[in-house]
Amino acid sequence: MPNAPEFLALQPVIAAGENDRAVSPRETAVAEAVSPALAELAVRLEDVVLKEGAPPTLVILVDSAETAAGSLNIDQVADASRAVSEALDASDVMGSEPYDLEVSTPGLSRPLTHLHHFQRNVGRLLTVKRRGAGVVEGRLLEVHEDGITLQSELPAKKGVKPKLADPERIPFSDINKAKVDVEFSSLDLDAEGEEA
Repeated sequence: MPNAPEFLALQPVIAAGENDRAVSPRETAVAEAVSPALAELAVRLEDVVLKEGAPPTLVILVDSAETAAGSLNIDQVADASRAVSEALDASDVMGSEPYDLEVSTPGLSRPLTHLHHFQRNVGRLLTVKRRGAGVVEGRLLEVHEDGITLQSELPAKKGVKPKLADPERIPFSDINKAKVDVEFSSLDLDAEGEEA
């Protein structure tokens, strides 16, 4: 499909799971209508979901087009929301019936499925469910074309600081599911953001 929105054209690096869904023709049309406006703001369209209801709710998930860590701030999301609304008003993709529009970022609970999801989370703690090999938790050190490198902590007695295990390279083909863990404390950083 020429000029397809990036989120429709990108192939996930993690194989489809039981919770994956097909993108409907209407959701595809919405993505095609709003993608150019978002691209002008350096915003990546992550997903489009049309939820049934009275009125239906159109959910647009957006994130920074940059692969570096960080996300959109509230002002950038507001700008994206205005751009999406204007693009939808200029097209007939949603018809004349009323609908609710929600524009937001995916948040930390989003499963990591595409290469850029992993690239944006280097340095963060991940939980990775491996195919046939259990679950591993570790810090994402590197992202490769075919997998990731995680560093886990070795088990330690209570009150003893755990030691780090050797980094482990995990191919994407061995990953069933991956997500970012919320951390309430992280590396000790000095005033300039460098590791102390």
